[in-house]
Amino acid sequence: MDSCTPAAMSRGRSASLVAGMIVALPRSAGISITACAAVRAFACQLGQRRTDDACLLVSELVTNAYRHGHGEIRLTISLHDHVARFAVHDDGNATLRPSAHPGEHGGFGLMIVDRVADRWGTSSAPTNVWCELHAPQDAHHPDRRLAHARRRTAPL
Repeated sequence: MDSCTPAAMSRGRSASLVAGMIVALPRSAGISITACAAVRAFACQLGQRRTDDACLLVSELVTNAYRHGHGEIRLTISLHDHVARFAVHDDGNATLRPSAHPGEHGGFGLMIVDRVADRWGTSSAPTNVWCELHAPQDAHHPDRRLAHARRRTAPL
């Protein structure tokens, strides 16, 4: 059986919590590659498009933690009732908000998070930035998606 099916992922867990994990990330330039690999391994029920969105969001968040944060960087991923939550924690004490004037220096990361995520937020002491994506209801049922696509394209 495919390890990304809901049945395989939820085996031995409550029905509403499909998966969860915490990853200690390296404080290195390749941090977003490691984080995206974790996202792809545990967020497969989101479907390809939303998993790509999740990788973009998490890449922005971990890059900010690497560039501006302090200490250990951790990524927490949880999937609960068709909502994927990604939280990046570091030992800093930063107050985060989208840059009022992004440009050559950067400042686009949280603007991207604000536009792509369904919800997001921050807290400080220690720094924690999180975002959520809602999984499409049919993301893990390709036969239903195909049947729906056929219905929409069938001649009248």
